[in-house]
Amino acid sequence: MPLLSMIQMQVKTRGHKTAVIDGQHTLSYNELNTLIHQLANGLQSNGITKGDRVGFFLEDCYQEILCYFSCFSIGAVAVPLYEGLRGDDLTALIEQTTPKVIFTSTRLAPHINNMNKSLLQHIDVYQVDNKSDPHGYASLFMEQTNNEMTFIDDNSVALISYTSGSTAQPKGVMHTQKQLIANSKSVIKKFNLSEDTITLVISLDFNASFSSFLVTTLLCGGTVIISNAITATERLEEISKYKITFMFNVPSSCDALTKAKQENPNVQHQLQYFIIGGDHYSPELFKQFNKAFGLDLIPGMGMTETLYQSSMGPTHHDKMGSAG
Repeated sequence: MPLLSMIQMQVKTRGHKTAVIDGQHTLSYNELNTLIHQLANGLQSNGITKGDRVGFFLEDCYQEILCYFSCFSIGAVAVPLYEGLRGDDLTALIEQTTPKVIFTSTRLAPHINNMNKSLLQHIDVYQVDNKSDPHGYASLFMEQTNNEMTFIDDNSVALISYTSGSTAQPKGVMHTQKQLIANSKSVIKKFNLSEDTITLVISLDFNASFSSFLVTTLLCGGTVIISNAITATERLEEISKYKITFMFNVPSSCDALTKAKQENPNVQHQLQYFIIGGDHYSPELFKQFNKAFGLDLIPGMGMTETLYQSSMGPTHHDKMGSAG
């Protein structure tokens, strides 16, 4: 079953429930589904077909979710480009993935527009202010409709996910819709997640956040909160305000969050599962986090382009200090 069809099952049972919160923007499952279809229709009307690659170079925002799922709904391949990429690294990824379309924001657009013009000659670049446009990229195609039905083979490539390139040249892995769904189902089963799940997502450019946390939450009918925090104290406030139950972070950010909690011990939380991964972390961080939050860290993934569940060991036998 295609990924979007599984999201639409949530529309039928809890369409008016909040699916995504991004700062001042709140989308129900009905609204999310409508915007995804609107953007997908626009892509088809502008010549994007099954197998074409669609890049998006964005900050974390709900519009990025629209980009992912509109690609999945028409069989296009989503290519998220890490927002921290610049110059030659960004150029190399665009040369490798050859997208027909790139979506970007007002802030990040100059990094695309300053590239070699010959590289951009056959790429349509769409730009909106991703914090002020109430419909995101869907608004670019509001007047366009396309009723063409596309057969989606869930074994075909749906996503090319890259590492950040912080330690070496970015590496990409291809994922099918079937793999993404299987991964999310296994996470739901492992943690017994339900429609009561409230997940804080950070760094949607990476598959660890997108597949194992965002997709997983939507498939179980929960609510996704896109973090707008800049500091660890602001993130702690988000965890408290939105009553977050499920999240992931890398060790350096987890360390900063632990210190923020130590400095603000009266801030309440409802965290049930906190996954750590992507890098080495020390046993001392594990102990300090437990002392601050009253919760054990769960070692998760290693490389950020891999699927979470595929590299996670048994939760009852954590190897403190490992990369996950």
